[in-house]
Amino acid sequence: MKKYLRSLAIVYSFAFFGIGSFILGNVIFCWIRLTCKDSGVRLEKYSDCIFFTWKFFISMVERLKIFKVNVKDIERIRGIKNSVIVASHPSFVDVVILMSIIPRTTCYVAEKLTRNPMMKNVVGAFFLPAGQPLGVFEKDAKAILDKGYNILIFPTGTRHKRNEHPKVRKGASLIAIDSKRDIYPVKVTTSEDFLQTNQPFYKAGNEVVQYDIELKEVIKTNDYIEKYDDEVTLKKELSKRISEELFGE
Repeated sequence: MKKYLRSLAIVYSFAFFGIGSFILGNVIFCWIRLTCKDSGVRLEKYSDCIFFTWKFFISMVERLKIFKVNVKDIERIRGIKNSVIVASHPSFVDVVILMSIIPRTTCYVAEKLTRNPMMKNVVGAFFLPAGQPLGVFEKDAKAILDKGYNILIFPTGTRHKRNEHPKVRKGASLIAIDSKRDIYPVKVTTSEDFLQTNQPFYKAGNEVVQYDIELKEVIKTNDYIEKYDDEVTLKKELSKRISEELFGE
């Protein structure tokens, strides 16, 4: 019975999120576009709306006892500014959780979300589509960083189980090198596999899932740029360090 009620709570939460995203993208964002002519201010309003509405959503899910988010040294994480954030990716809602904690942050998202009727206007207004050609990928990232925002990247590309040590791709290293921004590794772990790839979103255990969020040691990109002249080695070493911070013991 408990598991059934938890499943109902998850279904309700995702329905709430979908409807809320539709209203955000089709009503609130449209109103912002009509009333705010300055593109920079408009982007700030998009960012703030996402931050506060997603923060409300996470607090609602916590009240429903679906999961609990535990953040170590939260003020330090909230203080990240104008940087590249890399994070482990154990579940579907990692981006929502992290963007509800760290203000002024955008993220690379799957291209299919640009066609999702509930999410496409939100995604189109503020997020970066993944899977673009390399030059465009770096140019878009640098442009949003130059405006003072953080970029959140899941360097494994896909969700992974708790005990996996997946391969880290080089996209985050490329962006950090090109923009000369530091890399902030954020380790996200869960008490059980939850909202995994090929796992029904309504599947729920008997207990509240615990999300632990921890900011690891900051990676100083310029130190690596000064140390390695060869770009291939530079990308390899930065990616190796990201992997160590996110998946090392």
